[in-house]
Amino acid sequence: MTEKKKPLSCHPLLYLHLLLALAVTLPAAAQQRQTGYVKTRGRLAADGSLIPGERLSGATIILKGGNNTVSGADGTFTLTLPGSTYYLQNVRKQGYQICDPETLSKQYTRSADPLVIVLETPDRQLEDKLAAERKIRRTLERQLAEREDELETQRARNQLTQDEYNAALQQLYAARKNDERLIEEMAARYSRIDYDQLDEYRRQLAWFIQNGELHRADSLINSRGRLEDRAADIIRQRELNDREQTGLDRRQTRLDQSRQYEIMLLEEFGADMYARCEIDPVRQHGDTLALGDDALRYYHRALEIRRQLWGENHPRTAAGYETLATVYERMNQPDKAREYRLRAREIDPDGTPDRTLDRIPDRTPASPAPGTPSAEK
Repeated sequence: MTEKKKPLSCHPLLYLHLLLALAVTLPAAAQQRQTGYVKTRGRLAADGSLIPGERLSGATIILKGGNNTVSGADGTFTLTLPGSTYYLQNVRKQGYQICDPETLSKQYTRSADPLVIVLETPDRQLEDKLAAERKIRRTLERQLAEREDELETQRARNQLTQDEYNAALQQLYAARKNDERLIEEMAARYSRIDYDQLDEYRRQLAWFIQNGELHRADSLINSRGRLEDRAADIIRQRELNDREQTGLDRRQTRLDQSRQYEIMLLEEFGADMYARCEIDPVRQHGDTLALGDDALRYYHRALEIRRQLWGENHPRTAAGYETLATVYERMNQPDKAREYRLRAREIDPDGTPDRTLDRIPDRTPASPAPGTPSAEK
């Protein structure tokens, strides 16, 4: 008769443990993913209204040190990241190019917000750049003409001498020659802006500037307060923050001093607890071990505070490792003593006591004190 195989079973506590492990590990894995979408630029119409960009499917997103993915029908994608920060190596789609070159040079941090990648056809991006350049040139030419008329009026009213008038014109035209670089930079910047990602205020401001409505742009800026007043507010806030930081630094200094005092108390208390173990022969094989373990806990707590105060690789932290090495020596645990003393030397080779790792002595049990019952036997 063939024996039937019993179905695999899981102990209820083990099953609960597995579920708990999954509940802890699954969110951590989710943290290594970044969602996003690929789209064309949002742009502004002639009246300043928003023309939204379109989602792009079939774009290949290549991650440095990670996986590649392709945007779906709605332009969305999910990247599996190598860490909390990442770089894009390339984004490709037939007939399109990356709108902003900085897309491939800047460092990104994983975020719950979607990563937005903007692509555009070369022809459309060139068209947008030339349109922005044309508007900027017209604005500067109008400003130049207005300034020429203003200087001419001042000369006609004898507010400027002929020499002053000539000097002002020369300065004006020299500045005009330097505008070429400014025009190129502004046109390139405005042709890269994705207006979908700007709020209404920023969209209006950009439209006013591009179309030469500088007075309206200035009024919009002043709607948030005069720049002079806002600059003064920033200075006041910075001074307030500096005072707060000074107060925090003082409190941190007091806290650090208090923690150093705690280290001293912990190590002294641990030493006295261990001393009690060695001078109490009546309980040599009873509570002595428990007292020794308690003493170790105090020393380890002192080491942890040293790490918090000065970091792992600081001479004062090395001193904490050296102290624990000495304690382990006295507890006849040479392997642990060697481990801690080696770590102390790795951190600060010159600051720790000069001891040879192979010469860790064994612990010699304390002799019973004269007059005790053990001594009289």
